[in-house]
Amino acid sequence: MFGDKDAEIEKLVSTGKWDKIEKKYLYSNDEKRFALARALSTTFADEGYNALVSLIKDENSEVQLEAIKSLGKTGSDRAAAQLQWVLAKTPPSNSATIAALQAAIAQVRGKKR
Repeated sequence: MFGDKDAEIEKLVSTGKWDKIEKKYLYSNDEKRFALARALSTTFADEGYNALVSLIKDENSEVQLEAIKSLGKTGSDRAAAQLQWVLAKTPPSNSATIAALQAAIAQVRGKKR
């Protein structure tokens, strides 16, 4: 059943139905936010970037990690600042998040313009 949700979210992202995505998924349960963070790894739209910026601050660590990875794939220089802000707020004991943030920052900075 969750695979159906993934397909639905991916279709909404690919067709740019940002209002529907925000209302139905961005502030929904953990599973839907996680699926959204994953689906957003395929878009370079400003709305997708804005949703990922919200999700990199998510209280659920799995959602947050998936959003960080997605932002690393799709983000540009402006994403590095957001990722650095989250990195500065992340406790040193959270090594998995710190490693993901550092990798995403390197990824967005290393993109050819």
